[in-house]
Amino acid sequence: MNTPLRRTSESELKHFVHRVGGELYEAWYRVMSRERLEVIGVGMAEVAEFNGCDPEGMARLVLENFVVEQRSLGIPVPCVRQDRFGDVGAPDRSTEASQHYAL
Repeated sequence: MNTPLRRTSESELKHFVHRVGGELYEAWYRVMSRERLEVIGVGMAEVAEFNGCDPEGMARLVLENFVVEQRSLGIPVPCVRQDRFGDVGAPDRSTEASQHYAL
């Protein structure tokens, strides 16, 4: 028997850091249902379908697409100070994420 996912609360937001074009960006995501997640970052709030894929991988892709789109329009997106997370903060997975997930 399939047990439905319970709705998440604000306390269940998951923080992540993602490197795009050499800069670190941070956001939060939460799973809303078996197929949908919400990604929240500075200047963005998006809902995306992940259909059984890794939710964090999809959240990274949503953030990456947002940053790339804003930059292409000449709109600055605040990044995170590199020293805040050190070397272990976020490997550059932008290429990996783009290859595995499509919006």
